[in-house]
Amino acid sequence: PDNTRAIGNLGIAYQQLGRYEEAIAEYRRSIAIRPTPEALSNLATCEFVLGRYSDAAETYHRALALQAGNGVLWRNLGDALRWTGGREAETRSAYLRAIDLLEADLAVTPGDADLEMDLAFAYGRTGSRDLARRHADRALDLAPADGYILYSAALVRLIANEVDPALDFVERALAAGYSAEAVRADPELGALRSQPRLAIMLAKPTAK
Repeated sequence: PDNTRAIGNLGIAYQQLGRYEEAIAEYRRSIAIRPTPEALSNLATCEFVLGRYSDAAETYHRALALQAGNGVLWRNLGDALRWTGGREAETRSAYLRAIDLLEADLAVTPGDADLEMDLAFAYGRTGSRDLARRHADRALDLAPADGYILYSAALVRLIANEVDPALDFVERALAAGYSAEAVRADPELGALRSQPRLAIMLAKPTAK
């Protein structure tokens, strides 16, 4: 009963099913036994999906207190702060810190598609759209059939207001097995909610 890895994995299973409140309960149970950056990050992600942006930002801060050099956590903190509103300076600072750390990580482990895409997103949110596109394209070259990479490419295109290309990547991500529940819950897709094409994608059996 005190196996934090098993508890955390149960939380991940609930999260992948879109059962976010149950996932949160498991992550909190794990954190109460032993706080880890991974459990805190997963908890923050669920809070973010449920629109609890201030809570998510606070939880990401707790994760960063344990792992300050994690560029992905800084990027995620930037997202939470951006949605909280009224914290523009903190938001930009978090994204810039993410960029520094992710660039350093890539210098050590070049060819990491996830790092490339996280960096693309951070650059996009700081207004460096050319760099965002460049890193997104590198990630796609490295992992052209990866659902997470394809979905993240959609978000990068959406930052640049490229609606049709963003929808193309969402469709490809779903076909590659990316969670339809995650797509439905993601607030970042607000600009696509009114698109009939998205509704059709999510109704297809391949999107389940």
